[in-house]
Amino acid sequence: RNSVFSMHPKTLHVKEYHLLSEGQAVGAGKGESRGITPYGLDYSPVDGTIWYSKLNGNRIGRIDPKVPDGDIREWNPPFRGPRRLHLDKDGVVWVPGFGSGVLGKFDPRTEKWTVYALPDAENQIPYALNIDPKGNVWICGTGNDTMHRFNPKTEELVEFRMPTRVTYTREIEFDADGNV
Repeated sequence: RNSVFSMHPKTLHVKEYHLLSEGQAVGAGKGESRGITPYGLDYSPVDGTIWYSKLNGNRIGRIDPKVPDGDIREWNPPFRGPRRLHLDKDGVVWVPGFGSGVLGKFDPRTEKWTVYALPDAENQIPYALNIDPKGNVWICGTGNDTMHRFNPKTEELVEFRMPTRVTYTREIEFDADGNV
């Protein structure tokens, strides 16, 4: 439906946010295809905005639920295949580049992208990422059975080989102590 829905847990009131159509994103047209299904979702701890990626639409977007129509904006990243994005404690959006083997960083304040190439990029297929309690960004390499820890302050990337082949990690979570 090219929509994102919210539901209040007590009243069960449902609100639909109609997302932008083809060609309406900032930098629209680069790598877009049919099927612009909203996919990854997260919220900003800074301002409460809701962020999403669009599967096959090759973009990320933001909904401001404090505004009646959601004040929806979308951006086309400088890489292919944004997937399961997450925001850090400062509201910076981190995006895996599934179709390009990169890690993308989007700063909503400046609307600027920084892209970090992952080693062995053509075999990475980074699908999911998450941010641990220390602020490290963890990215899975689904195509080559790896996990990576990226330190945004030092820009150091450490690769961890998974113990078995074809692990295809789809989510990354942490326990109370920050263990993956």
